[in-house]
Amino acid sequence: MLRALAAGERLWYVPDIVQYHYVDLERLALPYLIRKAYQRSASVVALQGTGDGRARRVPMYLYRKLAGYALGVGTNLLLAFQAGSVGWLAAAITLSGIYIAAEETLEKAVAAQLLPRSLRWPGIAAWQKWAPPHRPHRRGPTMPRLRNLHKLLDPEIRAKNLQALRWDLRGRWYDLARPAMPDPVFLVGCSRSGTTVTYETLGAAPQFLKFGWEIPQFWDGLYGPLNNGWHSEAAGAEHARPEHRHAALRYFYQRLGAGWVLDKTCINVMRIPYLHALFPQAKFVFIQRDGRDNVSSMMDGWRHGRTDGDFHLSQFFGPFPEPVAINGGQFTDWAFFLAPGWRAYNRASLEEVCAFQWVSANRLALDAKKVVPPGQWVHLRYEDLFERPVEMFRGAFEQLGVPFTDEQRARCEHLRPTSIVKGRPKKQKWREHNPQAIERILPVIRPMMLELGYDPDR
Repeated sequence: MLRALAAGERLWYVPDIVQYHYVDLERLALPYLIRKAYQRSASVVALQGTGDGRARRVPMYLYRKLAGYALGVGTNLLLAFQAGSVGWLAAAITLSGIYIAAEETLEKAVAAQLLPRSLRWPGIAAWQKWAPPHRPHRRGPTMPRLRNLHKLLDPEIRAKNLQALRWDLRGRWYDLARPAMPDPVFLVGCSRSGTTVTYETLGAAPQFLKFGWEIPQFWDGLYGPLNNGWHSEAAGAEHARPEHRHAALRYFYQRLGAGWVLDKTCINVMRIPYLHALFPQAKFVFIQRDGRDNVSSMMDGWRHGRTDGDFHLSQFFGPFPEPVAINGGQFTDWAFFLAPGWRAYNRASLEEVCAFQWVSANRLALDAKKVVPPGQWVHLRYEDLFERPVEMFRGAFEQLGVPFTDEQRARCEHLRPTSIVKGRPKKQKWREHNPQAIERILPVIRPMMLELGYDPDR
């Protein structure tokens, strides 16, 4: 900015502009932030140098800033160890507010000292001298008001804040200590293929740590539509980076502790080569389902959502980059997941979209199976949940190297799959729900059904 002003350029303040920056995950690590803070402070000292390359003494404000950081550390420790008391919590947040306000004020004061006096104006209204007259001024975010302090009495809010603080502290510990974490087990399959009941059954084993829910936002944050030009939610080995592995293990450690993690996130059926590159020793449990039942269940999910929400993606990604009018405009965004080539189906019928998703998910999984060592691949069938659940899970546990106990056997003998969409799961359910639609897309899914071992004519 200073160089632009020195060259005689005019600056314009346009509050509607949003600029996105790609940030390597390594830049979010504590050692990098410490180096950056040191180099930034050294640059300020150099800017205030004598002009012959020699720096003057360290500016006094840097000592004040160091004291502010010490106050911030003290605030965090106070929150960590004394936040069980409302009084201590209020004191800690008050100190935190003072620290933030003081730091921002000092930074602005120093920045003003580096500008020519003719360019210094009071407050935020400085931009108005150069901004076009028709641009309205928009106030930035303000400090929390005192009237919101009553929220500190809400035990749920306090619990969330303390949980976030504990995660932050554990993440910092992981960055420093790097505790050993085994490569995870990934349960994958097309949405609505029986992944939930399989996850619950495998996850009942005490050897596993698990979230109890899917984490697509985390995986998409490493590589997904918002940073790959909306290509898809698929990822290949070429997209894997060392910092992604670190970020995943850190995320697991923060929330679950050190141990063997079982993750069930359906989009990962399209990311197996990527995950295998990040975690060469990871095991993959893949479950398949008859395409007719699977597509029919996905259609129900698109229409009715789930008992605790819905599957549509705009709630995570925001507006789509181009118009979506699936099923004659009934749906204006996508549900479940974005497979490669999704744009070609933005105006297709619902059954065509779900058939495309099912074929894509299983195609990507079967292709990935070729690059995963056989000892790290467990292949299951949804239909076995009804026909032979004990044998199915005994084999899965043995392949994972986990004991199949009497308790596990009893659980499998009384297994009752449930649905979070519509009606109790059963084989050939498509004949009751969406028979005509399934008949229309049967030629599309037939080749994949045959490859998976199903008879499309039965």
